[in-house]
Amino acid sequence: MRKNSQDIIVRWCDTVIMTCLGATLFYLSMSIAIIEVTAVMMFVVWLFKRLYVYTTAEKKPTILKALAPVPTILNKPMWAMAAVILTGAFFSLDPAMSFTKLLSKYAQLMFTFFIFVETFDRPARLWGAVYCLLASLIPVIMDGVFQHIRGTSMIFHYTVATGRLTSTFSHPNDLGTYLAAIFPVLVSLRNIALPNLLGKKIMRFLIFILSLGTLFILAMTYSRAAWLALFLSLILLGMKGKNIARGIFCALIFVFCFILFLPQAERTRSDITPVHHQNYGSFLSISSRLPYWSSALQVIEKYPLLGSGYNTYVLALEKFKLTPYEYAHNGYLQIAAETGLIGLGVFIWLIVNLFFGLNNISSLTADPALGKLLFGVSIGIFAFLTNSFFDTGFSSIQLSTMLWLLFGFSAAIRRIGLTVQTSQG
Repeated sequence: MRKNSQDIIVRWCDTVIMTCLGATLFYLSMSIAIIEVTAVMMFVVWLFKRLYVYTTAEKKPTILKALAPVPTILNKPMWAMAAVILTGAFFSLDPAMSFTKLLSKYAQLMFTFFIFVETFDRPARLWGAVYCLLASLIPVIMDGVFQHIRGTSMIFHYTVATGRLTSTFSHPNDLGTYLAAIFPVLVSLRNIALPNLLGKKIMRFLIFILSLGTLFILAMTYSRAAWLALFLSLILLGMKGKNIARGIFCALIFVFCFILFLPQAERTRSDITPVHHQNYGSFLSISSRLPYWSSALQVIEKYPLLGSGYNTYVLALEKFKLTPYEYAHNGYLQIAAETGLIGLGVFIWLIVNLFFGLNNISSLTADPALGKLLFGVSIGIFAFLTNSFFDTGFSSIQLSTMLWLLFGFSAAIRRIGLTVQTSQG
């Protein structure tokens, strides 16, 4: 009886957590407040669940074991990054700010990841998360189409700036990052009949419509980094199964579309110059990024080991009178500037671990559908990381949460695959 009561409470907690995570996935593009509120709710319910299981257990483990996160391939680099940020906070330009952001941002992202992997521990639950991710595209695409037609978005009334769509985001580049990361996931699902919801034909039609909408809105952002990420993703998607010819074909289609869009893309660069009183150069040039990268490299030179302190990059720019007073527009340079070369090395360790073993997905999961999803998620993460060489996705609450949820999808699929292999063995 006691065991049944415990199971009911644990299932209730998991249901609340899954609802919060579903809301986070759906509202990623629309509401920072919902992301923050659901993160707190998830943590409180998760803590209650863990403590309840601990207090009702017949053989009590230590409290540290009772609260330990689930083991994944990313645990060590994640905790190492937390240690680097914590250590760097003591030497930060603003220790209070660094400590605060360690708790309110990095810890939030890390525990969202751990809670995601722990809760979505079986295929049926994980596919529910996929439904939420797909559903999140619908308002983004609809709002983008409305903005393209009317000149103002429907949800937040953002106007079209210099011919570039923003949809539910405040900036076209953020929208481009979001769509470029989701598109590979969409493509990976095109031949999958998602369980308990839609047949294969209906699913393929839905994926086709969402893919077309995603590509159109992404193209209309005129985000160079997002276009590059999409280009490389298409090559990798086309080469799945070592089909090099298909990868080349996908690349050629992209090049053809790129040539069609290039004249308007060039106009967006000339239109933005008088708005910001700065010459942004050609669409194909990275000259507009060079001042940002130069400033970031100078900050790294001043603080090579532990950086200027987590979330203090702009303060470092002000201290040394470096311009422009904005994020580095290169996520890796900004990580190095704020957490030092040690922090950048730990982040690279995390990424290497994440992609480890992907050359043989069947060894990670025996479920072909989950294998396709893992491949799509991995390419989506690759697209995000590629985009981050030229933009500020790591600094955005919405986009960084999205990235860590994609980390969660990858780790959850591996964990489910390991559980299945263990039970079969």
